Amino acid sequence: MPHTLKPARLTARVSTLAILAALAATAAAPVSAQSPFERVEQGWSFFGNGMGPSELRLGVGGAYAPDYVGSDDYQFTPLPLITARNVFGFNFQPFALSYNLASYTGQDGLWSVTVGPRVGLELGRDEDDNAALEGLGDVGTSVLPGGFVNLRVGPVMASASVGTDVADGHGGTVADFGLSAPLPITEQIFLIPGVSASWADEDYMQSMFGITPAQFAASPIYTAAYTPDAGFKSVGASLTAVYNFNENWSANTRLGYERLIGDAADSPLVADQGSENQLSVIFGVSRAFRF
Repeated sequence: MPHTLKPARLTARVSTLAILAALAATAAAPVSAQSPFERVEQGWSFFGNGMGPSELRLGVGGAYAPDYVGSDDYQFTPLPLITARNVFGFNFQPFALSYNLASYTGQDGLWSVTVGPRVGLELGRDEDDNAALEGLGDVGTSVLPGGFVNLRVGPVMASASVGTDVADGHGGTVADFGLSAPLPITEQIFLIPGVSASWADEDYMQSMFGITPAQFAASPIYTAAYTPDAGFKSVGASLTAVYNFNENWSANTRLGYERLIGDAADSPLVADQGSENQLSVIFGVSRAFRF
C-alpha cells in the first residue's frame, strides 16, 4: 500500500502513541543552556519542592504521522501545544499528567532521580480511520494511572513510565522507556537526540494488533484470526531541533522513527496492510511563562 497524505480530521482520534510522545518531547524542549530545572542542592526534596521554577508553555503546532499504529497511510493534524513543569509539583505533557512526589539530588547536583504518580491518556482509534480497520470495531479512549521515574546524569535524561487502562479502551498495561540529551550547537540552537522502547501486555496487543474470531468474520480483508503475546512492541529514535528566538519564544521540529517489533510487527494490520516502519514529523512554536 503506498504512502498517501490525508487531510486533517479534527474530530478523529488521530494518530499513535508516537505522535503523543513526540509532541510532548517537542513542546517541552529546553529553552536555554542553563536550564531552570537543574537542581544543585544535594539531598531529598518532596512534593515539588527544590525542583526549580514553575513553567507553563503555550503554543501551536502540527503533526504528520500514521493514521493508526502500524499504518503506512499518513495524515497531517494541527495540534495545540500545552505543557507545564512543576506547577505546584505537577507536570503536564500531551497527554500525561504527573506529580513530582520525591526527588534526590546527588553531590554537586551532577545527578538526580525523581519519582511520582502519573496518569496517561491514549485516544484510541476509529474503525473508519482507515480501510484496513474495517470490521475490527473502535478502540476507545484509554486512561492509564501509574507512575514514573526520571534519572538525570549531567545533561542526560533517562525515563521510564508505566500505566494500566481503567477506562475500557485497550484495557492493557504499557511501559515506555526513553533516553535523551540536549546538545547545544549555538546559544540559540539545540539538538536533542533520543532513543525509546515500549512494552505492552496481552490486552493492549490484542486491542491494537490482534484480530479476534468475531473481527475476522466481520472483516472483508483478513483471512485468519491473530492473537499476539505480550512483549516489546517498538523501538525508536528521534532528533529534535530547537531554535530559541529569545528566553521565552522557541520553535521546535522533531523527526521521529519508530520500528514495530515482535508480535506487533507480525500482525496482519502491519505486515499485510501497513508497515513496521513508523515515521513522524512534529513542529511547533511556543512561549514560556515562568513563575
